[in-house]
Amino acid sequence: SILTNGTLAKEPLLSKLEAFPNLQFQVSLDGPDAIRHDQIRGQGNFEKALNGIRSLKSKGFEVNVLAVLSTKTNLWMEDFFRLAKVENFRSMNFVRFVPEGYGRKLLEAHEDQPLLGANLKLAYQNILGFMAKYDVASKTQGPLFDLLVPGLGRSGRYWESIVVDYQGYVVASSRSKVRLGHAIHEGLEQIFLYHPIYQGLRSAKVEVCGKCPLYNVCGGDRNAAYAASGNFLGPDPGCWRHETNQNQKGVI
Repeated sequence: SILTNGTLAKEPLLSKLEAFPNLQFQVSLDGPDAIRHDQIRGQGNFEKALNGIRSLKSKGFEVNVLAVLSTKTNLWMEDFFRLAKVENFRSMNFVRFVPEGYGRKLLEAHEDQPLLGANLKLAYQNILGFMAKYDVASKTQGPLFDLLVPGLGRSGRYWESIVVDYQGYVVASSRSKVRLGHAIHEGLEQIFLYHPIYQGLRSAKVEVCGKCPLYNVCGGDRNAAYAASGNFLGPDPGCWRHETNQNQKGVI
């Protein structure tokens, strides 16, 4: 699986990739048209990305498209699905806006913010509605979807995997960049079995989420929790089930 912005998906690279028939691609789009996408990616990059997607599809590769779901882009959701239908994307997926890195700058500049509580719930309901309306698949195997339709969502289950970055550090997740130790110096086994974050995840010692009966099938979004509180084991700020409890820092 290759994650790309799509702009380099052209010959002669594509001919070389044809030797690997099981490849699939995820292309990121920041807007459903040139005006909105290019505001972030730069002029001309929407057409480059779209041409890249078309080139990948012409070679028989599966192409999934990913967009960030935020207060700003939520208003564009149907346009994304409409584009996916016209261009025949394999799926039109959304990932929650997590204010880390460049996202933190957007939040501090009041240019964008995460969807929380009832607003996030409505956005997820809209995803399900547009999937049916446009007959376009979308990834729903993530935290909180199980609150809408039992059995639909899926926990990130960070305690079942190990992510190692390019410098050899074990990180809590690929998006949070929380370093738990060095794979060589401390050892994978030592980190995985004994680091407090892994132990906390396995034993459900997670604020608010750990006491929820849906912890094992949802678990809350750990990346969103870390971005909001600096605590990877903190509550998911977007959860509408426990929105009141979280605002009051209560316990279920």
